[in-house]
Amino acid sequence: MMWIYIQLSYVVVVLLIFAIRDIRTQILPDRWILAAFAGSLVIRVIYSPGSIFNYIGAALCVGGIIIIIALISNGGIGGGDVKLLTWLGFSVGLYPTLMVLLISCVFGLTYVAIWKRGTIPFAPFVFLSFMVCEIVKI
Repeated sequence: MMWIYIQLSYVVVVLLIFAIRDIRTQILPDRWILAAFAGSLVIRVIYSPGSIFNYIGAALCVGGIIIIIALISNGGIGGGDVKLLTWLGFSVGLYPTLMVLLISCVFGLTYVAIWKRGTIPFAPFVFLSFMVCEIVKI
């Protein structure tokens, strides 16, 4: 049961780091995302009682959905955001990631509507949405 808290702490810290980086530069470096994947893999292999293939499937499914959205939106979602959400799918699974995606889109669209900005850093909304989902336990 302790692995849940280890994984949760890891995801929160990584999302916070990505959110700060995205606010400052609007770039999420590939090597950072690869490092996040590596950390999640280690935690999954050592601590997780579930099959790693479920999480690989979740990552592929979320990644596919986000790539389709990125293509339809004509660049509305950047490559770093696609990789970040794919990592999140691998880290926490399909359902939690889809809930985070839905809530982050609502937060992001609300932000755009209020501030009238064309491009926004999306990682802070992913972080905020993840925290809301964890607090409310959606």
